[in-house]
Amino acid sequence: MSSLFITISSKEFRLEEFIEQISRSIITVEGQEQSIPPSDRRDNVPAEQALNSRHLDIVYYSDTDTGVQPTACEMDVAHGYQTAIQSSDSSVGTKLVLCTDSGPHFSPFNISSSRPFIFARYCVTMTGTLALFPAIKSELRGLIDDRVYTSIQQNTDWEYFGALYVTELIKCCGWETLSGHGDFDAMWDSLQQTVDQIVELQQKASSGERPANRLNIVVTDGVELIAVRFCNDESEQPPELYYSEIPEAGAKGTQEDREKEGELERRILIASKRMVDGPGEWNQVSENQAALVFMGRSVCLEDSFCRQEWISTSTSNLS
Repeated sequence: MSSLFITISSKEFRLEEFIEQISRSIITVEGQEQSIPPSDRRDNVPAEQALNSRHLDIVYYSDTDTGVQPTACEMDVAHGYQTAIQSSDSSVGTKLVLCTDSGPHFSPFNISSSRPFIFARYCVTMTGTLALFPAIKSELRGLIDDRVYTSIQQNTDWEYFGALYVTELIKCCGWETLSGHGDFDAMWDSLQQTVDQIVELQQKASSGERPANRLNIVVTDGVELIAVRFCNDESEQPPELYYSEIPEAGAKGTQEDREKEGELERRILIASKRMVDGPGEWNQVSENQAALVFMGRSVCLEDSFCRQEWISTSTSNLS
């Protein structure tokens, strides 16, 4: 399963800071997470640690004349030793970056890219798997706007999910919402409507049962972000999801004064795994909670995402 890492800040930071933090923080050797002591993080790592080379699909937002816009890039990052970032994107300034880690670059398993879905200024990404995706794919295609469908590149479940979400957003607010700062309520309602339609298709494909989906879902317009730890089966657990809030260095005034004025400058980290070397305290998002981030200022937890009619009725794991 892909891993998810997000950084949102009230102050601009360089993309390479984000990459370096990931390369320091998580290391996988033969499928086991562990920390490598700083003294061992050198170019002469043992050969068996070649599995630590990871493929990252990254989307970062930067300011343009028409507002913040997303850019996608890919990087292979080596863990456990000093990393050379060979990308013209690495020095760019950003306030929001999303990254999915599709697994060890030299993994013996066939791990595909997990590139987030982008349309206009919206980005949608997901970890986990939609239940019964092959069975519902053709009907799901019929729900997606043709103009949005053209942005699907790999025919993956998360791309179809993202395309349906954007379609619902257009139905809710019109095409003009795609070029400007979105309406948060519309983003929330469209996400629920997307899940609602997918669960309905799954129920139809499984003879009336509602199979379990275990997902982390993230949608953003580059300014506001919704991250949901979703599972519609009470006997199962969704993928893990954590967040950490870190005051930015160099902020003026006391933290108490800035909090009172709603101006606390902070950096917010959201991840499907606790970063080994990550700063700050990590808090787990509960099952079917949504972590909401407004203007990069703070995290608000919301419990009302999952609807009762989505709860699985299946006695077996359908996939």
